[in-house]
Amino acid sequence: MKHKFTLTSYRLFLAMSVVGVFAETMDFTIAVIYRVQVAHLNALQLVLVGTTLECSIFAFQLPTGVIADVFNRRSAIIIGILISGAAFIVEGFFPLFPVILLAQALWGLGYTFTSGAVEAWIAGEVGEERIGATFLRGEQVGLFGALGGTALGVVLASIRLNVPLVTAGALTMALGVALFFLMHERTDLRAPKSERTTWQQMGDTLKSGVRLIRLRPVLLTILGVGLFLGLYSEGYDRLWAAHFLKDLLVPPFGGFSYVTWFGIMNVSAILLSLGAVELTIRRIDMRSHLTVARMLFVMIALLTLSLIGFGIAGSFAIALLLFVLIAVLRKVIEPLYTSWLAQHADPKIRATVISFSGQLDAFGQIIGGPPLGALGIARGIRVALVVSGALLTPALALLARTLRPRPGEPEREPEVDGDLVASESMDALAVLPAE
Repeated sequence: MKHKFTLTSYRLFLAMSVVGVFAETMDFTIAVIYRVQVAHLNALQLVLVGTTLECSIFAFQLPTGVIADVFNRRSAIIIGILISGAAFIVEGFFPLFPVILLAQALWGLGYTFTSGAVEAWIAGEVGEERIGATFLRGEQVGLFGALGGTALGVVLASIRLNVPLVTAGALTMALGVALFFLMHERTDLRAPKSERTTWQQMGDTLKSGVRLIRLRPVLLTILGVGLFLGLYSEGYDRLWAAHFLKDLLVPPFGGFSYVTWFGIMNVSAILLSLGAVELTIRRIDMRSHLTVARMLFVMIALLTLSLIGFGIAGSFAIALLLFVLIAVLRKVIEPLYTSWLAQHADPKIRATVISFSGQLDAFGQIIGGPPLGALGIARGIRVALVVSGALLTPALALLARTLRPRPGEPEREPEVDGDLVASESMDALAVLPAE
């Protein structure tokens, strides 16, 4: 009976991955055009849209964790999905800068409800021994959902540019309603009332995480790389579409409109990313610290050059090739970085360390986005994109530092257990809430 229930939850997780990514991609593919062509946002406003999202995520990440702790992961997931759907609909109906900012803040709130809760829920359902394969399968089916979302988004945008946004919101909310009836939780993950997370305990957890990270200097290097990955990304994510629409002429080849071109670009990137991620999984030894670090160095170096080239590209064809290359590189870098981070974190604090990484990424986007948007207004979008690529160079320096051979350092990082953690860390672990 347990196996049957686990299999049902596994299938529901895959369905959530397909439908969720399908709706998000439908929204994201067209939203970048919608904000430029319908809402008429300038470079700074485009970046501030993303900064508002990241500020919302940064502010609500810890408070929404209380919901999952006091109630359960199922409730948090459903609430987050419903809020996210409402955010898509609000933006689609009101192409006004203040309303778009409000919608992004709302979407950030919804995201924090689901962030971590989905992973924790399915981990409890399928068991730790199956979680790696489950996440990988979810990533793969999600990419197929992205293909469908891109195609439908382009079709609906031919009717009106806001239709994909509203449709994506309605579909997302429908998913939330369906989960209310279909989703179950095998065990009650709530802590007893006397042990439930409080603000004081959350503060203690944060302090404990900092102390534990300090025990492993390589984690500081890894998190530093994550900071610069966030620092560059906000400018690129918000300005690439404006670069195509304002700086480059979309060719009339085949009679395609710019909306169709954007769909072709996204589909091409998704298909190539599928192959690149599969090749990485098959060929790269994810257990080797040096192998993963070397691959990250090569990938980030290529990404830096591609970003700079994309900014200065004078033709649509070159910019198109570089856009697809950037998308593929980012899809490969993401699992490499996550694996690198996870292999250096004690299993007992892995969630805390990954949470720190997410917070640093959001912080990097918050402090990096507005200056790049202001630079886009003052000196042009091309300059802002080139500077965005240059912001990745410190990450290369950090990676080069960690690649220096150290006497006696093993090629493959050993599994960390409690015996390898100092007594001070173990005392700190005592205040961490039970997963």
